[in-house]
Amino acid sequence: MHTVYKCTECSKYFGSKHHLEVHKQRHLGAKPFDCAVCSKQFTTLQELLVHGRIHSGEKLYKCYMCDKAFRHSGTLRSHLNVHMGEKPYKCHLCHATFTRSGHRKVHMKIHTRSSRVQTHTTCGRQLAAKRSTENWYSCNECEKHYLYLPSLYQHMNIHRDKYKCPLCGRCFASSHDLATHRRSHSGEKPFECSVCGKRFGRRSHLYEHSRIHSGEKPFKCLLCDKQFTVSSNLYKHMAVHVGMQRQSEERQRRAREKTYQCPVCGKQFTRSSHLSDHSRTHSGEKPFKCNVCDRAFAVSSNLTKHMRVHM
Repeated sequence: MHTVYKCTECSKYFGSKHHLEVHKQRHLGAKPFDCAVCSKQFTTLQELLVHGRIHSGEKLYKCYMCDKAFRHSGTLRSHLNVHMGEKPYKCHLCHATFTRSGHRKVHMKIHTRSSRVQTHTTCGRQLAAKRSTENWYSCNECEKHYLYLPSLYQHMNIHRDKYKCPLCGRCFASSHDLATHRRSHSGEKPFECSVCGKRFGRRSHLYEHSRIHSGEKPFKCLLCDKQFTVSSNLYKHMAVHVGMQRQSEERQRRAREKTYQCPVCGKQFTRSSHLSDHSRTHSGEKPFKCNVCDRAFAVSSNLTKHMRVHM
């Protein structure tokens, strides 16, 4: 059975004692790793390495469904929700759902819009407050939001005919995206593996394939140290840990809740089996009988203890 280690400060779970000890440094405020470029400090070496990609421009995590690449595995996971149609981020006020937490954050401003209205001191007219730098630019055709206006302009091409595929009518944000898509119709595969000669329609697919020959596994699970050649396999693997944590949280929730109540005396229990055992104290029922001396018990555990007398 796999051992899970729990942080006593925040109740997070980890797959190894080492990762738990590293995590504890956050609560202590220790930041022993310095960036050689900008001197920013970090709690773990992994955080420093991820930060270094800002200076190098490296984008290690590539989407296996399109050619987009990201510096952080978490950003890739959020991006994959777009392809999968999943919307795990819910607004607690109106129950709207979103593919990314950032989209939900922008949406929440709808509910707080009245707080951004200012009254002119001279004429008394109500005016919109000065735009915050945290506000994003929203697409009026779909739910997507962008930090920079040029990014929104590029995205809007999806809703126009500027980069439209003449074969299927699908529209794209850029000429590069359209050119990549058209290969799905033509069957063209311009990217060839220098080792085995296999060809691919997308450069990102060639990158992924090349790791078969090199043995490189750059996508590491931070919980159990497993490594993968493709980011999508890491994403699928992480669902195992998410499932384990959810099951653990559900067990803890049930342990805290006492939803089963005795109709006779009102005593409450966390499990229906406990209520069944308790109810026999009122009914006098003793269904668990010893096959040696004919003694009977209301609870099976008492029968188990009794059987030791005959051993």
